[in-house]
Amino acid sequence: MGEVRFRVTVGQTDQILELVLPRKPYDKDLKVREDDRLQTAYHEAAHEIVRKILFGDLYESTFLAIIPGVVKMQRQWIHYAGIARAEALQHAQGTRGFVLGMIAVKLAGAAAQRLITLEGEDDAGKSHDNSEASEYARMAILHWGLSEKWGDFAPTDRSKTHEFIMQLSRERRTLLDREVSKLLKEGRQLADTVQRMNFTNALAPMAVWLGERGKAERDDIRGFYSRHSLNTDIEAHLDDPVPEGPKRRRVPGAFASLKPALPRPQVMANIEAIAQAERHRQVSEVELSREIWFFDGARHPAFPSLAGGKCQGQVLGAEYEI
Repeated sequence: MGEVRFRVTVGQTDQILELVLPRKPYDKDLKVREDDRLQTAYHEAAHEIVRKILFGDLYESTFLAIIPGVVKMQRQWIHYAGIARAEALQHAQGTRGFVLGMIAVKLAGAAAQRLITLEGEDDAGKSHDNSEASEYARMAILHWGLSEKWGDFAPTDRSKTHEFIMQLSRERRTLLDREVSKLLKEGRQLADTVQRMNFTNALAPMAVWLGERGKAERDDIRGFYSRHSLNTDIEAHLDDPVPEGPKRRRVPGAFASLKPALPRPQVMANIEAIAQAERHRQVSEVELSREIWFFDGARHPAFPSLAGGKCQGQVLGAEYEI
């Protein structure tokens, strides 16, 4: 792990303080396969396209990326391989149609991966999406009364929903699970329908575009939609049979394989370089004090020079980056 040593002269005295700080350990970055990056691009594009088609101007997309990161959601820190952000612009009533649309958006990423792989499989990246979709379905049943079979039997205190579920009888809990599964199935079918309707004209072009760029901001996404049309006639396709093309059995221990004819970027974005540039930008925006307070109550210069995002000082005689 190593350490960093500072030697600091105190005021006008001959006293020298030595400060030793441990270096932060860094895990070795493992190389990510290009096909996995492309799956992430299709995954995030699917979230975006399904939201846009089902909710239109209720939401506006603000950010798309296939750059790994960490975000806090519902009091949890979540590590992600890619992200699709949007902000609500209008209030919407919690109808059954709205709930199914929200579930479809959350399950769209995994649905896209099943669509583009020879094995018809998704991966562990759907775990948080599934958790959110299931939680949303339970909320719709317990708090919004959107299940006739379940009825109006609900907790009086929403903050104690988990305790309420744990105290249900076996029969009641089985019924709740069945009704949640029903909503998830309908939402998944809706996501499948929207993606198949828009695969050629929107989903694949957005995934390729995102794969080439690595990330897209609000105005970039607006520009994409100005160049690509969307098929929003969902009702005309809801009863369409889902084509079950031949699926290849996964070899134990092997990766899922993308379909040979799948549209791909000519050159994938250099995600490592983009992420490194973003880290440098974040560091450069941090305001650092040029002085340090010591116990004698006086201020003392922290570093002889502080410029360009680098601190230059007596650190084993070397230059170091913050």
